[in-house]
Amino acid sequence: MRSRCLAPLTRTVKVRAAVLIFLSLPAVAYAQRDYRVRFDEWHKANPGSSVFDPRDLSGYWTRRERNPFNLGTPAPPLTPAGMAAKAQNIPSSNTAPGNEPWHNCNPMGYPLLLIDDEPMEMIVLPDKILQLFQWEHRTRFLWTDGREAPSGENLENLGPAWYGHTAGRWDGNKLVLNTVGTDERS
Repeated sequence: MRSRCLAPLTRTVKVRAAVLIFLSLPAVAYAQRDYRVRFDEWHKANPGSSVFDPRDLSGYWTRRERNPFNLGTPAPPLTPAGMAAKAQNIPSSNTAPGNEPWHNCNPMGYPLLLIDDEPMEMIVLPDKILQLFQWEHRTRFLWTDGREAPSGENLENLGPAWYGHTAGRWDGNKLVLNTVGTDERS
């Protein structure tokens, strides 16, 4: 049996929700208008600037293509040490697992994580760029504050890292990165 005392309550809740939505529409419109006004003011204050900033890599990045797994350009030729390392890699198949790092509960490593299907977020700050990888919930720091990549004793003290140690600089609108100290298992 249905309770009659809930029917007026339900009607009251629906009416209040409709009134709340109706009253909030001007606030939403004002917020959108305010954003447009601020954008127009910024654009007028910065003549010659374009909306597109090639140095702003902020946002979510994801791959559009699923195969082949590549970084979009032909890979440079491997050194003899690179060929020896590649010969030791056993890819996974439908019948047996390979020796990829994640089969041993290790991180995927760099650059393999860049070509993964999961999205990556980039946050650009004045002194660094952060790469946040969804697959492993890891952060990679790309230092752009003028420092050099660690070397010598500093690199020995830091030790190898799954994503290496990266320092970079802007050369015009091109980001030039130097990564050293990558863990050989990655």
